[in-house]
Amino acid sequence: MQTVPAVLDEFAIGFTVQRAWGSLVVMYLFLGGTGAGLFLLGIALGTAPGALIGLLLVGIGGLALLADLGRPRNFWRAFTHPRTSWISRGTYFITLLLLFGVLTLFPRLLPADQVPWLAGGVLDSVIRWLALVAAFLVMVYTGFVLSPSPAIPFWNAALLPLIFLAYSVMTGLGILLALDPVLGPLSLPLQALEAYQVALIGACLLLVLGHLVIMRGSTTAARASTRLLIRGPLALEFVGGVVALGLILPLVITLGALLGRGATFSTFLGVAAVLKLAGDYLFRSVLLRAGLYEPLL
Repeated sequence: MQTVPAVLDEFAIGFTVQRAWGSLVVMYLFLGGTGAGLFLLGIALGTAPGALIGLLLVGIGGLALLADLGRPRNFWRAFTHPRTSWISRGTYFITLLLLFGVLTLFPRLLPADQVPWLAGGVLDSVIRWLALVAAFLVMVYTGFVLSPSPAIPFWNAALLPLIFLAYSVMTGLGILLALDPVLGPLSLPLQALEAYQVALIGACLLLVLGHLVIMRGSTTAARASTRLLIRGPLALEFVGGVVALGLILPLVITLGALLGRGATFSTFLGVAAVLKLAGDYLFRSVLLRAGLYEPLL
């Protein structure tokens, strides 16, 4: 692990930065959350192709987790500690989502004579609800992976699961809005979905800023982590990438599409989706890299 200096209350103190979780874990958390959000909204809004894309993202995220384990052939060990490990619980959640997600998509993507149950039937409803619950659990679990971490106060926060949930739904909806011309009409009017997207972006912005405010009044390590993001080595990625390009600019674009209803702003919804995806990835990345262990003395 590497020690990074931070100035606290007129004293120079060395904080140890966590190095156990790197880019593969960031990819896993990002793809798992975004894919689960896209799947849930795809099913809820009646676009099976969108839900399928979401499942594929979740699957790729699972592969990133296997790669991070170092020895993929020992992946079964990730299932062995569900009572004590959120990684283990998440492995179960992702497995259930992939299983019930595929079963949910069968009657929606294949001809009726090729599946043993029909969309809208009792069995289909049970499977669909199990898949939706699993998708919700995957979205919130990505925050619970970090929040029970007392050794790293910046992660040990009740807001993180809610932030990760909001980001997952926001990016999932952004992808659906961007792909609307390709995937076909959704079950809700586009204008209503754009209004929901504005609310989600605003919620993400408030939650992220709220987390920083809370952490500034927390422990010395949490305050140091906050400074890393606001005016330290991670400031450009956080302030410029996560906040400005990942939230504020997409908010302006989506508001323009909602209020102006012009073709120009509607075209930019795809740009807004890409910016939100990049901002989501950057948020999870800087959150991990800003994790500082509380000094022993």
